[in-house]
Amino acid sequence: MLFYKDPKVTHDVNSEGKSPLYMAAEARYMELFKAMMEHQDGNNPDDLMKQKILHVCFAGKIGAPGILDILLLKWKSAFTSVDESGRNPLSYAALVGYTEGVRRILNEFRESSYVADEKGFFPIHMASSKGHIDIIKEFLLHCPDSMELNNKKNQNILHQASENGRAKAVRYMLKNPRLQILVNERDCEGNTPLHLATMGSHPRVVSILTWDSRIDLQLMNKEGKTALDVALSCRAWMPSFRERLTWQALRHADAQGAQRKQVQTQTPYTEFYKDRVNTLLLVATLIVTVTFAVGFSVPGKDDDSSEPSHGIMRNAVYNKFMFHTYIISNYIAFYSSSTAAVAIIWSQLGDLNLAIISLKFAVTLLGLALTMVSIAFMAGVHLVVSKNIGLAIFVLVMGLIGILAISMVFAPLFFPKFLTSSHYTLHFILSLPFVGNSYKK
Repeated sequence: MLFYKDPKVTHDVNSEGKSPLYMAAEARYMELFKAMMEHQDGNNPDDLMKQKILHVCFAGKIGAPGILDILLLKWKSAFTSVDESGRNPLSYAALVGYTEGVRRILNEFRESSYVADEKGFFPIHMASSKGHIDIIKEFLLHCPDSMELNNKKNQNILHQASENGRAKAVRYMLKNPRLQILVNERDCEGNTPLHLATMGSHPRVVSILTWDSRIDLQLMNKEGKTALDVALSCRAWMPSFRERLTWQALRHADAQGAQRKQVQTQTPYTEFYKDRVNTLLLVATLIVTVTFAVGFSVPGKDDDSSEPSHGIMRNAVYNKFMFHTYIISNYIAFYSSSTAAVAIIWSQLGDLNLAIISLKFAVTLLGLALTMVSIAFMAGVHLVVSKNIGLAIFVLVMGLIGILAISMVFAPLFFPKFLTSSHYTLHFILSLPFVGNSYKK
């Protein structure tokens, strides 16, 4: 009733600078927004307000076909204008992932894809930085040469996807034959996509890039650093988990550093190492205690007992292999954790280099001990329930899955020299821990 009485009221702004038309778009009231647009009678907001309304429409993705048609019809000039940051509506549609809007704008205003904002980012860069693969495909379909566009830092779309940790977009670009010229391109600072992914500590992206044989792992930027050098220089005295995984992904690909002989300065024995030593010592002690108890109180020693709880030895007659597995795994776990405990005690002498070496050795042994404990647990439970075939199979299958998961996580500690790019099977298996360890997918 209000805008029928006075259509221009739809463009009056409040103290926050919002008009009723803008608020309808922001609240996603599609029918109300459509009705306001259809009854403007020549009353239009200024260009800046049009831009804001278009942006909020794209952000809320309320541009249903009918509404988008009205916007393209009534505000055609707004689609080719830019706001105060130099961005046009196509940039915002690409940024928020509004595929239908991008497709329609490209059909009507193809030249908008070649308009950069104040920072030199083109609309396709916006889509790449957010990992919107469908929108990247639209740009390559309508404007194939847009893949060659660079921002003011001389970065292409693969640079942007790698720098922002967009793993799926990076994988798509590497699989696209038309984009192969981008894989080793350098920006104004000499950084390749691999350098930027390493700087951002995106282990999944680094793993995907190093998996591609076209990626040159030895390329150096203007500072004379390879990707591995960048990973080492970015690591603080207490690196985060993502930084460790990024470095590990490069080492698995057999990446080499150009600055290997750098002298490492000694740092004081900090509380970080003390806490780590105490934690590992606690784990080692617990494993020693549990395996020691099992070794001296093997269930089922009393063969004359008719109680079900004393039936492991009797079941072992039918399954000697699982019983032997149970005993051997337990003893390996006991001596591995005992050796790890001794190594951890050596790390408490105050020498940082000795502490680092001892901790690496202890972690490997603890990984072996935990794996053996898991095998012993699976074998022991399997012996207990061996008469129930269905339950025994379930225990065996779930145990094998658990053991495989533990082994996969600790494999880099056991086989550090074999995890190179030439071992494709190992590389594929060991790249799985990187999945989900990057905040941006």
